[in-house]
Amino acid sequence: MPSAVQRPGAYWESERANLGWNTGTEPVLFQASWGTPVFDLRPDLRGATSRETAAYPINRVAGQQLFVSISGLNTNHLGLNFLVRQLGHPVDSALVHRFKPDEDVTGDCSTGLGAAILSIFPPSSGYPIRFWQLVIIAQWLPGIEAPPAPLPTISIQGGIY
Repeated sequence: MPSAVQRPGAYWESERANLGWNTGTEPVLFQASWGTPVFDLRPDLRGATSRETAAYPINRVAGQQLFVSISGLNTNHLGLNFLVRQLGHPVDSALVHRFKPDEDVTGDCSTGLGAAILSIFPPSSGYPIRFWQLVIIAQWLPGIEAPPAPLPTISIQGGIY
């Protein structure tokens, strides 16, 4: 059974974090990412095997989603794109890998309001995924204008409930 510290719940939240920009690989000029911990979507299976897991236990409830708030978005950030990458594995939290194509959510982040909120459903029973992680990737691509200097401070915070 999970320890008292690792008792499954139906809620998780992150601290607000600023993206740290790095030089990208062509054609990406700059890239940054933010990610959740690996979630154990079936904490009821803990103890069924001798394999230990460091995944964050989360009880799934109907309609549960991961909400991600992105702030610091400016309407003149042409060339700034956002991708959602989902990683998962059916039995081992240390082996999570991409199990579906990245989703381009640039349009969802181009609100013109300086911020956006994304909502992502964890994989359902259609995917044999016990361990799940989500990564948001921000990329500056060559475009009409060069990225601003210095690069903007973009903050991300997430919560699952």
